[in-house]
Amino acid sequence: MYSAIEFLEQRRLLAAGDVDRSFGVNGRILGTADLPPISQFSDIGFHSLFPQQDGKLLAIFAAEQPQRYYTQTPPARIAVARFHSNGLLDSSFGDGGYVIVGFDTHDRTAITDAQLDGKGRVVLLSLVGDAEDGDVRTSRLAAIRLNPNGTYDSTFDFDGRAFLSEEIFDISFYPGSDPQLEIAPGNKIVAVASRRGAQLLDREAIVYRLRESGARDPSLDGDGEVSFNVGEFGGVDQLELQPDGKILVGVNQSFGDSLAVYRLRADGTKDTSFDGDGRRTIIVRSEEAHRFLDLSVMSDGKLVVAGNVVVDENQFPEVARGFVARLNTNGRSDGTFGGNGLVTSDDYFPAGSEKAFSGIYLDRSTVYVAATFQPQWPATII
Repeated sequence: MYSAIEFLEQRRLLAAGDVDRSFGVNGRILGTADLPPISQFSDIGFHSLFPQQDGKLLAIFAAEQPQRYYTQTPPARIAVARFHSNGLLDSSFGDGGYVIVGFDTHDRTAITDAQLDGKGRVVLLSLVGDAEDGDVRTSRLAAIRLNPNGTYDSTFDFDGRAFLSEEIFDISFYPGSDPQLEIAPGNKIVAVASRRGAQLLDREAIVYRLRESGARDPSLDGDGEVSFNVGEFGGVDQLELQPDGKILVGVNQSFGDSLAVYRLRADGTKDTSFDGDGRRTIIVRSEEAHRFLDLSVMSDGKLVVAGNVVVDENQFPEVARGFVARLNTNGRSDGTFGGNGLVTSDDYFPAGSEKAFSGIYLDRSTVYVAATFQPQWPATII
């Protein structure tokens, strides 16, 4: 599932692109010997990195132990480490520079998303369950908050850990879609995930909002949670918050036949000023699998949706085409962007090549896209 720890590393580059060899050891940090307690896990995966204002770096890792049985999901925890700007472990954080967090009453605490709040605290969204469950998709959704020094924040639901879903079978996650997390003004926590709907094949998106204390925020639909149907085999893939408090949810519809962006008002009701019914569907190529890459709000309030369309699933790697769509604030296509609000990788790469997008970055009004293409799949920025 993740790269082995021997191959896990981070490198820092100078402005010219050369490795900064003053950082860590020869420009890289983290190896088996650096974090002995973490190396007890057989499967370590890097999840996210957060530069702090003081120049220190927070790194989040997923850690799993060996599977007990083939049919069981292995035990898991979340590891958080902090490094000085020179790449050395910050011993003032946690236990000598790192902490391993989770719910002691359950075998698995699996990371799905992470953010820093306005007070520099680490907020982790996780799936919590037991190896005996045999399926992580039956786990409960939970949030964990750590103080800036790496200890559990006791002001957050008494012990720094709070369950969002009530029952162990409450949430059923769309394959390939992890629950998402964002920090709202006032250090409120907004999270979104997918679960089974009322009908056998239906799926729902469910949005939670917690107060800074960890309690449910009743200003969201009265009880801190709101759900809405996303169709057969739909799955939540993206979460974004607008400056005015509105909530954007990106959904893969019907196993990716199309993508949809839903916009909710701050109180959880659908925003009907957004394409008439609070939902905008995006189809780049009919009857092809669409996959979300990113959903972002630009400085002028317009929305950018990036993704890939798989045009040949039988080839390895799959043949895909990348696309970026830009929507006006009312959810309609922005005709000033590309052709009718859409650009694809066909506009930039030769016909017949693999042209999947792999990342997107917004710098105020400019969209930067990273892509790979055949035959050697070099990284390219357009």
